[in-house]
Amino acid sequence: MIRCLDQVVIVEFIKLSKIDDIEEYWDQEVCATRNASDTDEYEINRSFEYRVTNSLVQYSDWSEKSIIDIGVGGGTEIIKFLDAGARCYGIDLTKAAISYTMERVKDYGNLIELKQASCENLEEFYDKKFDLAYSYGVIHHSADPEKCVGEINKTLKHGGKFIGMVYSDFSLCGFYLWLIYGLFRLKPFQTQKGIISKHLESPFTHSYSHKQWKRVLERNGFVVERLYKKLSIGDALRMDLNLDKFPRWLLPFYKILQRFIPVNLLLKLEGYWGLNLCFVATKK
Repeated sequence: MIRCLDQVVIVEFIKLSKIDDIEEYWDQEVCATRNASDTDEYEINRSFEYRVTNSLVQYSDWSEKSIIDIGVGGGTEIIKFLDAGARCYGIDLTKAAISYTMERVKDYGNLIELKQASCENLEEFYDKKFDLAYSYGVIHHSADPEKCVGEINKTLKHGGKFIGMVYSDFSLCGFYLWLIYGLFRLKPFQTQKGIISKHLESPFTHSYSHKQWKRVLERNGFVVERLYKKLSIGDALRMDLNLDKFPRWLLPFYKILQRFIPVNLLLKLEGYWGLNLCFVATKK
């Protein structure tokens, strides 16, 4: 019994250490704010993703509905819901994201609450029974995404929707990373999943196949309505390199690729090699 308890303590300690590392990374760089001096530039940074989010959710459908945005980041999605008339709650793991977003949404009367919290523990929201939980590109950065899905289920009313995006374990972005950290370093047998975990954004980033993510949702009380891949800014090279993570020698080659990569062609095949694994699910 004592040995089992020790193992539980060790596992929890490792998870807390991971969460600390993840929080530290995103506190230093709120999502999509790299090289953005103001909110206009931030929105430009996010603009390629709008074609993805617009395929996921019609914001006007949630007017007068109660929603929670899991991982508000810089505030793009919660502002769209607020503009549509939804009653919004929002959380984020980092103080930086909450501060950045609060400045943008402080004048909205239909903002109910915006606070720093982890999606691995949503007990304070169990009694809200939201119509929608929305989480775009967030929970794959948590220490335990499946626990997040279970927690999100508990915040929804019966028939409530869970809409969002996690990373796919096969994509053009993953291929680029494999070239840099696999082939060019003479380690060609690394998987995209492993490389994404180590080298894409914050540490321990998770990625999933269609079947894997469908099973995660179903195990945690959801019926999957839609599950499909879309091209990301990483696939299309529509973002600035983070030179704290990528070697500087890559920058000139990256600039050339940005100019000549055939984005329109890539979009035609995004269902095969897109990084963004989008989903719409309903609570049973």
